[in-house]
Parts: sequence; C-alpha cells; structure tokens
Amino acid sequence: MNRIKVFTFFSESHRQLLDVFTKSFPYEDGVDLTVRFLPQECASANFESSGWNRTMERKIDYIIEYLQSMDDTDMMVHADVDINFYRPFKGDLQSLMADYDILFQNDVVCLCMGFFIAKKTDKLVELMKQVRGSIDRYGNDQYAMNALIKSAGLKYGILPDRYYTFGMNRIGVWNPGINDFSVPSDIVLHHANWTVGVENKINLMNLVSSKVN
Repeated sequence: MNRIKVFTFFSESHRQLLDVFTKSFPYEDGVDLTVRFLPQECASANFESSGWNRTMERKIDYIIEYLQSMDDTDMMVHADVDINFYRPFKGDLQSLMADYDILFQNDVVCLCMGFFIAKKTDKLVELMKQVRGSIDRYGNDQYAMNALIKSAGLKYGILPDRYYTFGMNRIGVWNPGINDFSVPSDIVLHHANWTVGVENKINLMNLVSSKVN
C-alpha cells in the first residue's frame, strides 16, 4: 500500500502551534505523521532572524534522513508546524502527484518550502543536499530551493489554492485588523506563513477558521 509520510518539526517557541497542528491533523489510514523537536537556535524564532538558517539546516537534514528511510512507493509531505488542517488530503494529493515528482504550496512569489509533497528519488535527495549546502549563499532554504530546482531534472509544480496561505489574497503580509479577505470554499489546510510572530500566526489561524466555519 502506498503511504504518505508526513513530517513536521517544532522548537520551544512554536509549541503552541504544534497543539493546533496535531489536533487538526486529518489522521487516516495510509497517512503517517512524524514530529521532531528542534533546539531553539534563535531568540525570536521569526523568519530570517538570527539563527534562523541554522534551524533550516537541521530541517533539511531531517528531510534528507526521512527521504532515505522511506520505501520507494511512499510519498513524503513536509509540513511546517504553523498549519491548521480542515479536511483529509491523502486521496487528493495522490491524484495531484500522478505526473509530478514534487509539488509545492503556492507562496505567490515563489515555491513554498513550508508545505510540499514529493516522491522519493535519487535526484530529490541530491537536490536537498544542494539546498542544505546553499542556504547561506541564497539567504534561506526557500530561496535556495527555488534557484536550484530548475536544473535538478525533476518534474515540479504548484498545489492548488485549496492548500491555502494568506499571501494568495495578494494584499501583503497579514496584521491584526485586516479582516476583509476570502478563503477557498474547498480549503484543505491553512499555512500561517504570511504574518510575523507566533501570536499573529495563532490570531490569523483563528480568523481563517472563523471564515471557514
């Protein structure tokens, strides 16, 4: 049976978000979830703050380790911990992946490293190793991935907007008081990456949930 192996990680600063993630996660047959704890490398834990890239290096190390441990028939999902799930995704992702090696969440300006699904291939493992070694050169793991995947020999693409992030509204970063926006009627998940700070992430998650409900 083909399985989807879901991997997430958290540090102490994001423990609150892990609670949202695990309580909303759509546990179903053929979907395995692994959660890793990472030591706190940066004081604020905000995107690109001091120490952020050390955490991203650990993240890529774990992704490589996870890929290498998988059966060839399985697929891997990496999901950042600031995600709230609204419905099962196994069948949907398997169907979407029929003609691809890897699909990323649409981060509007680039491919998102915070949620992607991939098949295990030697080319992908090699690409992840290149990303791991290029984080400082490109600024972060996401920029490195977007630059390097073009020549990796993989068939890649973008997940539909039901794998949602606030950036898809194309009105910039979310801050408290921005309430007039829409979410997809068929939303599968919400990744709270288009805001800064854990408190804002939780507030945005709650707002999106109110719109879904």
